[in-house]
Amino acid sequence: MRTMSKERIIHNLDGVKRIVFDIDGTLKLPGIPMKPSMIELFNRLTELVPVSLATARTVLSVRRFLRKNGLRMNCPVICFNGRTVYDYGQGCSLYEAAIDMRDVRLVLEACGSSGDIIFEQGESAYATTETGACLYAEDWKIGREAVQVVGGELPPAPPVTIVLMPGQTDMLEHLEKIMPEVSPSLIVEKQRTTDWYEVKQGGITKAVGLQALCGAFGDSPGGCLVFGDEENDCEMFEISGLSVAVNQAKEKLIALADAYCEHDMEELLERIANQMTTNPGRPHNGLDIGNQG
Repeated sequence: MRTMSKERIIHNLDGVKRIVFDIDGTLKLPGIPMKPSMIELFNRLTELVPVSLATARTVLSVRRFLRKNGLRMNCPVICFNGRTVYDYGQGCSLYEAAIDMRDVRLVLEACGSSGDIIFEQGESAYATTETGACLYAEDWKIGREAVQVVGGELPPAPPVTIVLMPGQTDMLEHLEKIMPEVSPSLIVEKQRTTDWYEVKQGGITKAVGLQALCGAFGDSPGGCLVFGDEENDCEMFEISGLSVAVNQAKEKLIALADAYCEHDMEELLERIANQMTTNPGRPHNGLDIGNQG
């Protein structure tokens, strides 16, 4: 176990080149709006150091979260639990662990016409049926229209993920059973925060996304301060320079963390911001998408 001390975080901030936050359970508690003081503090940090998010959410969902809460960003975000690093400023992905198009067709053939399937790539959503497109657009309140794909046609480029709509129990059981034959590299996994299931590549974690994000800027995860609460943050904690488990964090994550904030994350962030204010000149790229549109 690492030294569980908030002072360790404060005393090692000179080596921090980037701060990375998980969203659900970390920045945003279930059913509770973000406090104005927390939003102000988050935005203050973005003026001091590159700040990013690492989440299971989609690119579209993260954009909605940022805009809804008036959050600013100055660094691309890690989405789909590490399968995408998306730069809202450039409007493109810096990294994608995309599913091969051949495998996409095999999954479609395996599912047949038994339910709705959503494809998402960057800020575009595609659906195999009109119902799926409507449900998806309404749920995430997409700023642009979801593209309707009928008759098994596919997007012009490989999708990042395949999301199976809820209620398709028979299709899920069938797909899980035949997946090793369809593609040994793909797995079916339930999303933690929704009733949807994802078809995705195995072996992809938030740590993979963090390495890709850092690589795009010529630095390393060792210069990152990471905040999280779930076991899907463990791999990031293992490769980051500093890490903080927060709120109702899992015991496995707490054991990996440099500090644990069960109720006082905001207090620690304020101390970090105050400390960094006395040491200006940290690099960032000026990206700000939170209040646009």
